[in-house]
Amino acid sequence: MRPESKRTEPLDINILPEEYRPRVVSPAIRLVWVVAIVLLMLLVPAFVLTLRNRDQAEQASDALSQAQHALAELGALDPEVVALTEELSRTLHALEVVQAVYPTIAAGERDWASVFEAILS
Repeated sequence: MRPESKRTEPLDINILPEEYRPRVVSPAIRLVWVVAIVLLMLLVPAFVLTLRNRDQAEQASDALSQAQHALAELGALDPEVVALTEELSRTLHALEVVQAVYPTIAAGERDWASVFEAILS
């Protein structure tokens, strides 16, 4: 049997003093720096978007307050305006009925089923 051989360490040929040797940066430290730089680069656009959204919110708030003020100035609708609006909607419905019935009347044929259906709708 072979006697167990001693394990020898590799020969250290680096004779430079410690302060003159190149610094060894571990990959974990590099990864931390890369992540920090990426986060800083994303911070600027996020800040710009925040400012823009804040301005838009202020503009929307101003527009809302102006609209509420205008509605408050209008107050309640005049009863005459409400009555005229209802009359106008009834007149428009009657016009639609006449337009639906007119082609059958003008053609000389009396399709009374469609005429009554249009009138009663």
